[in-house]
Amino acid sequence: MKGYVKKSFNSVQALIRNDIAAACQADDLDAFCRSLFDEPPSGVLIKSGSYKTIYRSELGKSSCIIKTYKNKGLLGLLKSAAAASRARQEFTAASYIHGQGILTAAPLLLAEKKTLGLVRDSAVVLEFIEGAQELREFFFYDRSILPAERRHVAEQFGRLTAAIFQKGVFQYDFALNNFLVRREADGFGLYFIDFERVRLKSAVSRKQKIDVLARLGRVGAEIGLKDRLRFLRGYLAEEPGFAESLHKAAAEMIGATVAAIGNDRSRNRLTSIYTHARYDRIQQAERTGLCRKGTDVPVLLSAVAAISGREAAGQLVIRHEGKSLAIRAVYLEPQEAENAWAALTALKIAGMPIDLPHALVCSEITGCLLFEPSMRPACERFFAAGSRGARFIIQHFPAEAGLLKSLLAKI
Repeated sequence: MKGYVKKSFNSVQALIRNDIAAACQADDLDAFCRSLFDEPPSGVLIKSGSYKTIYRSELGKSSCIIKTYKNKGLLGLLKSAAAASRARQEFTAASYIHGQGILTAAPLLLAEKKTLGLVRDSAVVLEFIEGAQELREFFFYDRSILPAERRHVAEQFGRLTAAIFQKGVFQYDFALNNFLVRREADGFGLYFIDFERVRLKSAVSRKQKIDVLARLGRVGAEIGLKDRLRFLRGYLAEEPGFAESLHKAAAEMIGATVAAIGNDRSRNRLTSIYTHARYDRIQQAERTGLCRKGTDVPVLLSAVAAISGREAAGQLVIRHEGKSLAIRAVYLEPQEAENAWAALTALKIAGMPIDLPHALVCSEITGCLLFEPSMRPACERFFAAGSRGARFIIQHFPAEAGLLKSLLAKI
């Protein structure tokens, strides 16, 4: 690949960007490539899963993000003979996108650890974007941003999205947390950073664009109507043929987003942009679920088990961020609890200004949702106000709204 040099370190085969290879000693590169597959990783851990690990480290004098992938078992090894490794797919997409002039985390290195010519483990090393934050954090939580800056970034993001499509880049998991924003001398820079599910095409169809934009629209009250219209205005500036008018584009996207939320709901999807980086998975021997980061999981599980099966609801005391927290627990069948969580997620994404429950805990015989006491009065005020948002929820998500009201009666 142009701009990269091939290197071999025993069982590890690598592609290294020319300037990195020239600046580092051979022994240092050898040690770095071997360390990519250490357990635990030799860096600051960001995310760890069954097949993928993400952490921050240093390559020469450059800060970088490292993603490692494992091919599990014989089937995983055999798949590597027929298809490129996950790291290679991501590296190829990142190289193409970077070469098209789209701001991104530039790919620095690809490494594949092989057994009998088959890829067992793979890693991609990407540039670390200093001083940036996720676009989700920017829109959801950053209170230092001026309204004019927010409007500008929303429109800028619309332009970037159109440019990404025009380059033949189809990202199935197109979401705010896959982009970074950084304040720069001439305004804000937007960086495309997640290429794991990118597919490079000769052209992205209109249907694919609508599907992606609808999934992107699965955010709640934090992104208001004005922000969404600014985004569409920026998008149409780059692709005016997408719709006859801003009004028609907006109407089409509302319908498509409602359908996308409904599709998630039909699959009982538990994760969302609201659980990303804010909730941890519970994966114990007999219990699974989600809880807010900072929760003392052993204390949580002990409190849930103490009255599980004896009462339909009750008050528990758990530990969160080092402090005691009184919380209301509602006990259901496991499938009912997961169904309720998915329903609440759908309502929040559809614009209802509520917090998701503190936790979802399920075993084989019982499920539990943990609510903060403020949940009930906040929801009652929302429905009593009869606002446009409340009418929208009742019109498009009546079953979910009804389920919520039945839960409130137990809180």
